[in-house]
Amino acid sequence: MTFYPEQLKPKLLINRYQSAEPDWWHTKIESNVYWGGEIAAAILTHYLKPQMATIYIKQSPAELVLKNRLKKAPQGDIEILTLFWGFEDNRHPIVPPLLIYADLIASGQMRNIETAKQLYEQEIVGLIDETYY
Repeated sequence: MTFYPEQLKPKLLINRYQSAEPDWWHTKIESNVYWGGEIAAAILTHYLKPQMATIYIKQSPAELVLKNRLKKAPQGDIEILTLFWGFEDNRHPIVPPLLIYADLIASGQMRNIETAKQLYEQEIVGLIDETYY
């Protein structure tokens, strides 16, 4: 898990953006776009109020950026990354729970770490049980 935020995630980063509208992400998301991090955790746990948007996308983000009027911003609160896994997950529009967990832990913020613990108990422990037992 420690290699993800330091080695893989920086290679996946397409760019960072900022939106003029704070709740822009409540709009319908395209089928090739998946929420990660805080937004995905909020969808699953109903506990976290997202401040950072992490998006994983299959192709160029040009349409998403244009449609939502996102502006490039090196310190922006929207990060768009390349979708990198090759298996299907029936939870669209969110990424697999383990990746949400990794995004939350990688942030280093206590509110996200607290939510990651909830997510672990709610979603990941069950996956481990199903896989190994």
